Amino acid sequence: MIIQKLLESDPRFRGQQPVYDGRKNMYARAMFPFGNERINAEVIINEAGKARKFVVAIQWVARVSMEILRQYIGMDGRQVNPSLGMDDVMCTIQSLDCILRYGLASRYVPVGRSFFTPPADGGYDIGGGLAVWRGFHLSLRPSMWRMQLNIDVSATAFFKGQELIEFLLTMMREQLKNHHPNLNYPLTDATRMMFKKEVIGLKVEATHCEPRRKYRVINIPPLSAEQLTFPVQRTEDGPEERVSVASYFQERHGVTLRFPKLPCVQVGKKERHTYLPLEFCSIASGQRCLKRLTDVQTSSMIKRTASKAPERANNSMKLVRNAHFNEEPSVQDFGIKISN
Repeated sequence: MIIQKLLESDPRFRGQQPVYDGRKNMYARAMFPFGNERINAEVIINEAGKARKFVVAIQWVARVSMEILRQYIGMDGRQVNPSLGMDDVMCTIQSLDCILRYGLASRYVPVGRSFFTPPADGGYDIGGGLAVWRGFHLSLRPSMWRMQLNIDVSATAFFKGQELIEFLLTMMREQLKNHHPNLNYPLTDATRMMFKKEVIGLKVEATHCEPRRKYRVINIPPLSAEQLTFPVQRTEDGPEERVSVASYFQERHGVTLRFPKLPCVQVGKKERHTYLPLEFCSIASGQRCLKRLTDVQTSSMIKRTASKAPERANNSMKLVRNAHFNEEPSVQDFGIKISN
């Protein structure tokens, strides 16, 4: 997001479609106006009404040689020369790979070397608050006389974009076999710890105010929303007071919690004491599940995604057509064409 904002707002990058690999490398069709000079460009990002300033350092490092790749694979009738330095060859392939992926990342959800599309129906439910998303795996490979784009269908489990309360209820019903959970009572320590294990590290969206902000869960404190307190300074020169989360939401946002006996999620940095009631949180969509699936979930996923070879090949061709590689501005800017 920062690099994209920079490329859109800074006039020094107009007239080109540079691509960024998400780490430290940027590729451009031609030299930028500042040449070999190192520049520090400022980028202002507005998030939830707050402006954050970032400084991006850019400096030319090297020129990528397509001629080396042509010689390596024998393109254009050249004699194949596999003895060329592999570091230079791989650098060129890496740049081409980045160009192809850059535009896709804005239209799909990237996961490793795969890209996924948010399903219109939410995906196939496999339990545990998870759903299967379909996508495709992409890799660029050198072959005799030409480069090949390898695409295959892919599938993985994502967390469903749902209210955190619903996720808790699903966990209690499926894992604890509690088919009639009562949220008007505090969670047991065992239930809270199990819930904590599931949600730590997840991004949640705060739903009690606009614009909605996203936070990463760092803890599930043992106290309920009506018991958990944190320091509040009501006036600039006044003393700090300790206020419960339930009382704070009543005073600040004018809402009475429906489930004050449930715990809160602690988000952001630990020292900032940011707590959110479960009922005002929803799981942000587009988060891949990194934990190991249960046997039941794995079996359900395989049954749903298994297909015969001809069907798999047809699906792969559909993916190529739907990806619209040749219509990507960055692909066009670098003069690359993908045949189908």
